[in-house]
Formats: sequence, C-alpha cells, structure tokens
Amino acid sequence: MTLEKKKEPVPIPKFLDRLIKGQKSGKIILIIGIAGIALIFISSLMPGSKSPVSKKETAEGYGTSVGDYTERLEEKLTGIVRSISGGKSAQVVVTIDSGYEYVYANDYKRTDDSTEEAGGENNVTKKAGDTEQSYVIVEDENGNELALKVTEYTPRVKGVVVVCENGENEDIGGQIVNAISVALGIPSTSVFVTGFSHG
Repeated sequence: MTLEKKKEPVPIPKFLDRLIKGQKSGKIILIIGIAGIALIFISSLMPGSKSPVSKKETAEGYGTSVGDYTERLEEKLTGIVRSISGGKSAQVVVTIDSGYEYVYANDYKRTDDSTEEAGGENNVTKKAGDTEQSYVIVEDENGNELALKVTEYTPRVKGVVVVCENGENEDIGGQIVNAISVALGIPSTSVFVTGFSHG
C-alpha cells in the first residue's frame, strides 16, 4: 500500500492573486508595465538612439589644431617667464617635433594551426598562429564611420626660445630654463633664454 502525498498549492503573492482574480486596476497596471518594458526594448533597437562618439571626437581631432596648441602653450610659458623675470615683456617661441598622435581601439583575432609529425619515438607538435588586427569602427552623429580613439597624445615639444627682460642674468635665466624644462618634460639643453638687446 502506497501513500500518496497531497500537493499543496504554491502560494501566490497577494498582488498577483488579485490580478488573476479579476481586479480591473491591477490588470491595467500589469499591461502598462509590460508595455513600458516593450517600449524600452524597442527604443534600444532603433538606429540613432546611441551616440558612441562625443561631439569633440571628430575626424579633425579633439577640437584643437597643432597651431592652436602651440599658441596656448606659448601664452602659458610667457606668463611663467614674466613671473620669474619680473619684467612686463617676454617673447616665447615653441618648436613642435610632431603633431597629435592617436591610439585607436583594436580588435585582434588569433587562429592557431597545429601540425603533428610522427617520427619514431619523438612526436613533434608545431603550432603556428595567425593574428588578424582591425580597428573598432563607430559612427558619429552624421553617420560617418571613424576609428574609435582610445588615447590622444599631445604634440611633442622639440625646443623653446625665450627672450625676456633680465634674461641675460645667469640666475634668472637658469630659473627660467629649469621651469620650462620641468613644465614640458624636455631637457634643459632644449631651452634657450636670452635678454632683449639694448641697441
């Protein structure tokens, strides 16, 4: 003789129980919730709903040219030079070695090929790999395809020339050379400081 166990019904949360049993307001809320989820899902599939590229990140660069960068750098250095020299006038010329450099997001695919050679007691397995590299492409707000920039390096400074009041003074000239060298991360031999000619 076997005893059969009675299955107890699984308890349903009260709010679902009310919905199932016919309360009108509960059914409306359930329908609105499902419709909201469906709208969110549909909007994520629509083209143009995402903008992976910011407005600054365009084909021309991040909104500044090498000339603009150099000009801003010269203005900042002129302020430093005036502060150190104590004079009101100074001229700074910055020479650039290279333009902006960009690092783009890459997608690598690697395939491995294996070859076994049987040769008596020694079995040799050779593995050769093939790597394929491609850039990650995104679309801007105008639909143009661009490589995705990960890093931007500013132009490298090659040298700096400073002409300022009191620049001929060895102590002041040395302080200006050291300040510019540290600020730009260039050797002191790449910085030349002199005073205005009086004649």
